[in-house]
Amino acid sequence: MVSIHDSIGDMKGPGTRVLFIEGFYGGSHRYFARGFAENSRHRVTLATMPARYWKWRLKSSAYHILSRHDIRAFDVIFATSMTDVSQLKALAPGCPPVLLYMHENQLTYPRPEGAHRDMHLEMAQVGSCLAADRILFNSRYHKNAFFSGLKAHLDTYPEYRPSWITGALKAKAGVLYPGIGLEEPAMVKEKSGSHPAHVIWNHRWEFDKQPKSFFYALNKVKNAGIPFRLSLLGEPSIVQPEEFLAAKEMFRKELVHFGYVPSRTRYRKILENGDILVSTAIQENFGISVMEGIHAGLFPLLPDRLSYPELIPKNLHPHVLYKNRQDLAARLAFLCSGGKSAIEQRTIIGQLQKKADGFSWRKVIEKYDDELSSLVNRGLRGSQT
Repeated sequence: MVSIHDSIGDMKGPGTRVLFIEGFYGGSHRYFARGFAENSRHRVTLATMPARYWKWRLKSSAYHILSRHDIRAFDVIFATSMTDVSQLKALAPGCPPVLLYMHENQLTYPRPEGAHRDMHLEMAQVGSCLAADRILFNSRYHKNAFFSGLKAHLDTYPEYRPSWITGALKAKAGVLYPGIGLEEPAMVKEKSGSHPAHVIWNHRWEFDKQPKSFFYALNKVKNAGIPFRLSLLGEPSIVQPEEFLAAKEMFRKELVHFGYVPSRTRYRKILENGDILVSTAIQENFGISVMEGIHAGLFPLLPDRLSYPELIPKNLHPHVLYKNRQDLAARLAFLCSGGKSAIEQRTIIGQLQKKADGFSWRKVIEKYDDELSSLVNRGLRGSQT
């Protein structure tokens, strides 16, 4: 069932009418959609569907949206990567211009062990990008990865390879970091040394976040006799990963919190009471949970890959980015044993918080609104790009 959440922007008076389509309204997708709608100067209506059956959402959510909305009543469409824009335009003559925001893409998304490439999903997403009037990626890393994946995708065609697609998509592609609902940066705590360091995991409980490497590093620290506390946050998958069930037993003495925290206030409070944030992801096109943790005053340990080198100031790479899981274990042990001085740690966290604050909605919303206004002003209604 499609749900329309308050038509948030309608309460703000006249202005550009935006239909925001999110076919997978959960987790970071929900967070992004709500944040945009609550901060935009435009009149925003959210058209959403529950966060389940993601493959079906990507392939067919447009059908359901069209059955509930006359999209021609809007000035512009803001759709995410869970929408097939080609269906919108094919089935709704006079469709307003469409901005397609790429949270992720099917050409480069890692697959669980034993899973095969789904060429139908890849082709559907390429077609969606072709139909969109403007494409925005959530990081430079993601944009570059997409076009590398596009080349690999086109190379699988047995004949008549449409090489022109690459140029057509590059001509309308850009980068715009996602907004985050951040308050003022938390004060960096003084490290008294009287309590063990509090380590935080606040990512999805999925294979692409590589929890095995995280628990490997934690186990190394534990076996070295270095005390720590642990909070395992983040949304679990439908089937709770066995790594987390095993960790619940293995680190039962260290555990402070285990499981998803629906309250944003309580979630923020747990982050602010933490000390160290770890990511072991093998797929991360931006990293909202990481930026939330940094903003709350946590010291991050992040892999030297994906979007992280782009988001972390270069002068802090040696302090924050690790090379492999052995390096992570060593760095984690160093921090948990109080290896960095309080002054050095406060300085690094302060610089990182300033960087994270730049992604707050109050800092980026004007760029989003201007992108949408630009599409409307270009008079693209009814275009078949």
